[in-house]
Amino acid sequence: MTEEQQRQENRSFRPRLLIKQVIGRLLLDSVKGPHPFELAPAEDGWRITVHAVERGSADEIIRLGHDLNFFYFEEPADNRIPIRKWWLYDKRQPLLSYNEAERLLSIEVDTRTAYSNDKATSG
Repeated sequence: MTEEQQRQENRSFRPRLLIKQVIGRLLLDSVKGPHPFELAPAEDGWRITVHAVERGSADEIIRLGHDLNFFYFEEPADNRIPIRKWWLYDKRQPLLSYNEAERLLSIEVDTRTAYSNDKATSG
């Protein structure tokens, strides 16, 4: 696939991040904020940087750091195409920090697992 084809494919999906407490309680939905975010490889796993996060939300997420799951979706513009899904987590505890001046929540985890309703694969 050429670089241009890759860019076109990437534009046909809307990225979405959900931060949930393990009991299922939703703490942040990037689409509803809106909370733009970046997901990038890091030295020991993956780094998620979430923008436009209020102090109260960041405090609650950091307080529950040991009890969180992170979900990254690529939602297709064409609803006939399945949503691509990844579960991000840390085997010990995610590294969480907040920059109040920039309203940035930073998250580092060591594991990303692709999954569907049928199966999960680590990667």
